[in-house]
Amino acid sequence: MKTLIKLAWRNIWRNKRRTLITMASVFFATILSTLMVSVKDGVQSNMIKNSVGDFFGYVQVQNADYKEDQNVDNSIELTDSLKNTLSENNNIKDFLPRINSFALAAAEENTKGTMVVGADVEKEDLYNKISERVVEGEYLKNDEQAILVGNGLAKSLKVEVGDTLVLMGQGYHGSTAAGKYNVKGIIKFGSPELSNRLVFLPIKAAQTLFGLENRYTSLNIQLENVNKFAATTNKLNKNLSNKNKAYNWQELLPQLYNMIETDKKEGYMFMFILYMVVSFGIFGTTLIGLPFASNSKFTSTVSKVIAPPSKRFFCIFLASVFKTIISSAKSPFLVSMRSWASS
Repeated sequence: MKTLIKLAWRNIWRNKRRTLITMASVFFATILSTLMVSVKDGVQSNMIKNSVGDFFGYVQVQNADYKEDQNVDNSIELTDSLKNTLSENNNIKDFLPRINSFALAAAEENTKGTMVVGADVEKEDLYNKISERVVEGEYLKNDEQAILVGNGLAKSLKVEVGDTLVLMGQGYHGSTAAGKYNVKGIIKFGSPELSNRLVFLPIKAAQTLFGLENRYTSLNIQLENVNKFAATTNKLNKNLSNKNKAYNWQELLPQLYNMIETDKKEGYMFMFILYMVVSFGIFGTTLIGLPFASNSKFTSTVSKVIAPPSKRFFCIFLASVFKTIISSAKSPFLVSMRSWASS
């Protein structure tokens, strides 16, 4: 055994140039794959945070029919039983009531279909820091009859802070929803779709607009640990009544989830191909570097020591292990690089 270990160690350095080239190929292949995966993880995490965490929510409680038919008739009533169900879950720290609907926004001669979101503006600012996204004007208060408009929508409608915007749509049980609101601020989100369509107003003003009293289209659940969103969703569905249902962001935004999963698979496929190419290169250089692969008198004599095939394969294995151990000295660098690229 000692003889085989010595032979494997000495022979990886018998041709230093070949050994260094092999280890360099491992080093740069690992750097490239690590950098690629880290950048992808960082982009995907920011995409989820911008599209889900900062506004949409990792978990929502809705009427069981609302997902398929999104109108205010399929709203939920915030009963004491529902409040108790939410408060009993250890991973839920709070919930944000929302009213989501659609309306036609008009400003003088300009009109456009919009997504209207009514929310508890104080809670929204506490958890989602919505006020930090106001690029012009001021943030809202819960008792105001004013609105925030997405910056893309404001450009389309040609409105500024202080202008008046008229909203028209359908309210609860077919009633007419119409209201005139002062534009108090312009808001910008990381998602261009939100910025191009969103009208944000206090929850009381939204309830008045759509004729909803103590009713909401969804409850945005704030989690203690966002990584446990799936388990929290399953636990809620076991305790909720048949009228209501909890959904996680992957169920509510399947296109975003599928896009991220496809991107991950492409990255793994690239890494597999890269590692296969490097592995064959390592095997080739290791095989050539062994004493029995040379025609010199010295190596011919040494090869007798490892003549049995089992010993030869074991010697190849040991040489590969030594190169791997030497190459692993870069691990702290790769860990720090991955953390930097993912941030």
